[in-house]
Amino acid sequence: MGPVFDSIHKLRVAAYFDTAGAGTNLFQSGEVIAGAYYASSAFAMRDQGLLIDFVVPEEGAIGGDIRLQLVADTPRRKAAEKFIDFAVSKAAAQCMSERIFVGPATKGVEFSDNAKQKMPWGVDGSVNNLSLPNWNEINSNRARVIEDFNRAVAAKK
Repeated sequence: MGPVFDSIHKLRVAAYFDTAGAGTNLFQSGEVIAGAYYASSAFAMRDQGLLIDFVVPEEGAIGGDIRLQLVADTPRRKAAEKFIDFAVSKAAAQCMSERIFVGPATKGVEFSDNAKQKMPWGVDGSVNNLSLPNWNEINSNRARVIEDFNRAVAAKK
C-alpha cells in the first residue's frame, strides 16, 4: 500500500469522511471542492442547486450494491419472499433509478432522459463501465489496511 499512501500525501486533503452525510456537509459548506463520492448523492445535491458534478474515471466508477437476505427458519418466510420479489421487480428498479439514480440490478429497465444523465456509469456507459470490488478480498485485509492508513496518512494530517 506504500505507493497508494505516497500518492495520497501529494494531495491537498481538506478532510477525510466516513459517511455520506459528512461528505455532503463538506461539499455544501464549500470546505472541499473534489472528492470520492457516490453518484446518487452528488446528483441529489446538484438537484438542490449545488454546483457539483460526478465524473466517471476512465478505469470506471466503483460500483456498490444493495443486498437482501432471507433469514433462515424465519416464521415470516412467505412475507419475506414477497418483499424480496418486489424489491427486485422492474417497478422497484425503475423507481430507484428515477428517484435516487442508482443503476438497477434488474434487466430491462428503461430510463428517462433525466435518469440517463445521472447513472453511476456516465451518460453513454453501462454497468460494464463500473469497477466492482472483490469485497471478500478487501474485507480479508480490511483491518490491516485501516491500521496502515491511520498510521501512514491520517496520523500525519
